[in-house]
Amino acid sequence: MVFDLDPGEGVSWRFMQDAAQIVRIFLNELGLVSFLKTSGGKGLHVVVPIKRLRDWGTVKGFSQAIVEHLAKVIPPRFVAKSGPSNRVGRIFIDYLRNGLGATTASALSVRARPGLGVSVPLAWEELEP
Repeated sequence: MVFDLDPGEGVSWRFMQDAAQIVRIFLNELGLVSFLKTSGGKGLHVVVPIKRLRDWGTVKGFSQAIVEHLAKVIPPRFVAKSGPSNRVGRIFIDYLRNGLGATTASALSVRARPGLGVSVPLAWEELEP
């Protein structure tokens, strides 16, 4: 399961670091272990390994519920709805990567965009300034 933290205009790197830690703590409270990687762009991916016990719709619905909860309880930081105007100064957490047929950048992949960013795994300790 992937939570794609996508910063809106005006979001600082420190704000992103804190947001990723908040997501990690929340997932941990749910009993889920998470790992971190860069997106290869401006964002971060929080990745939760899961067993194939549920169908795509169930996993997507569960990830959507997590994102909507975070956006509801911490609206100054998170937004659950896509679109640049919705996330100025906030972070859109994209749960749609968990749907059937959706894609996300794998670890160590080069992104086909200017600058050729690379999605890189990070230890949680590496996220701190």
